[in-house]
Amino acid sequence: MATAEITRAVVEAAGGIPVSTKLSFHCPSLALMARACHEAGASAITAINTIGPGIVIEPGFRKPVLTNTIGGVSGPAILPLAVRAVWEIRRSCPLPIIGTGGVETLEGALQVLMAGASAVGVGTGLWRRGAGLLEVLNGELEAWLAEQGCGSVTEIIGVAHG
Repeated sequence: MATAEITRAVVEAAGGIPVSTKLSFHCPSLALMARACHEAGASAITAINTIGPGIVIEPGFRKPVLTNTIGGVSGPAILPLAVRAVWEIRRSCPLPIIGTGGVETLEGALQVLMAGASAVGVGTGLWRRGAGLLEVLNGELEAWLAEQGCGSVTEIIGVAHG
């Protein structure tokens, strides 16, 4: 399997630096790919990459936004797919998961964490709302955890699995 071979090569070249393999939602089996990355020596799994390809047209210019016309779709539209990916990977693989894909709000971060992510990645949200978003999300998460009587975020990781 190419994913395992590439992961193994990167892990060896990294010389002890932790390696997280980023999986696409388009994998035939996220569970199988995550297990292969684990067996190949990955330290974590990042899920997911963009979905697509898609096209966005800027009405004012009457042209596609991207020079290449098509590109990956990111942002809030892909959050449910990211949550599903994290859920499936958590059920099949013991590695820590960095949940990415559409997280811009506390609710999105909570969904990814409760599905099983050990950490949350924010990409498009930073572009759309600025670097201050991270401070906002961290503050909201701290407040929510306190309201819920949780001493640590680890208390909610994977909790939706029952």
